[in-house]
Amino acid sequence: MRWQTSVTCAFAALMAVAPASAAEFVVVDAASAPFQSGQVIKGSEPFVLPVGAVVTVIGETGTVSKLHGPINGTLDALAGASAAASGDGANVVASISKLLQSGSAGQGKALLTIRGAAVPGMRPQLDANTIVSVVEVLTPGTYCIAATVQPVLVRERAAEFRTVRLTDAATGKVAIVEFPSHVADVPWPAGLAVTDGAVYTAEAYDSGETQEFTLYRIPTDLASDAHRIAWMVQRGCLDQARSLLQQFASASTNP
Repeated sequence: MRWQTSVTCAFAALMAVAPASAAEFVVVDAASAPFQSGQVIKGSEPFVLPVGAVVTVIGETGTVSKLHGPINGTLDALAGASAAASGDGANVVASISKLLQSGSAGQGKALLTIRGAAVPGMRPQLDANTIVSVVEVLTPGTYCIAATVQPVLVRERAAEFRTVRLTDAATGKVAIVEFPSHVADVPWPAGLAVTDGAVYTAEAYDSGETQEFTLYRIPTDLASDAHRIAWMVQRGCLDQARSLLQQFASASTNP
């Protein structure tokens, strides 16, 4: 899956020309601006950005705009009528706003272990494509997986050999997964189907620890990276969506 982005930079004042139906924008980065992350701004409202301030917003089409003050105008003047062209654009803005104002769901520990590359055989860094392919097998939650890949199972405590019993809660189908010592991630077992919306139970043989997780498949026909992130938020894949949003916004707004 390619995570393509489009970037609009504005370094001058925006002229106040609002369409009949104003679009909305969500603030994703406002480190030096008088706005808050997750704040929703109507495109027709006055938008004032002082000299030296920088703010990054995402519009309803999923376009990222990095704005540099001074600006005294409206966001609609930047994005125009195209910002409201997508029928689900309001859901994109609302979902990303919800994501930015929510806390962590507690996932990500095993991913951080892999990022740290403290154990031989671990990946040194997770890119956007990897984020939508991994399942932290002993961490309960909801995981959104790209439709074109098989999931990869990851775990903490990578120094130890571990065996995990993986069960499809609906069908009762079972697969045994072995993590060799010093290996943090293994492929999804070939004999167990990956079903959209399915619930799986993972049981560690050594400790008896049992957790449940749900898998969703990310459609391939979503309009933009922002639409994918919003889709993931709507299904509860908040930590994955948060990681993707950070990478997406950063890559889209290089000065």
